[in-house]
Amino acid sequence: MGKGFSKFKRKLRVGAVLRAVIFGLSLGLVIVSVMWLIAKLSAEEPDFIGYSLYGGIAAAAGLLAMLLILLPTKKRIARRVDQHLRLGEKTQTMLAFRKDVSPMAALQREDTDRILREAPKRRVKGVCTWLFILIPVVAALTLTGTALVPTKEPPAPPPVVENNFTI
Repeated sequence: MGKGFSKFKRKLRVGAVLRAVIFGLSLGLVIVSVMWLIAKLSAEEPDFIGYSLYGGIAAAAGLLAMLLILLPTKKRIARRVDQHLRLGEKTQTMLAFRKDVSPMAALQREDTDRILREAPKRRVKGVCTWLFILIPVVAALTLTGTALVPTKEPPAPPPVVENNFTI
């Protein structure tokens, strides 16, 4: 592949990895917040080490799941580049015929690569950028809300009645 396609491939893959990391960390933070809230409302002593462990496991699972969902293949990258740059199917054709040695395929590859090199990277956008900005905000608000909830006091022990009644 040419340098033009490689720059878009790198941009979209780095964006997918960053989105997955943001999602994973936000998921872990929400899990910690929910577990802390449950402990506060049930008047238990909070176990932040355990909460962090569960949050870390959830963060790793969320990160891996989002990587599997968001990490684009070369075909997806070519489709997205064609769509955002309005190239028809030039990039997809360049990708499909990358091993073809005919002069027409080589000419088409060079032309498409030239167009891609000249195109600015910012014209091709990632998936749901606004959503991945909103997710950490919701996680931070969840943690803030949990910190503001007052801790429920444990129930008072029943009064001790001395039984020294004699007839």
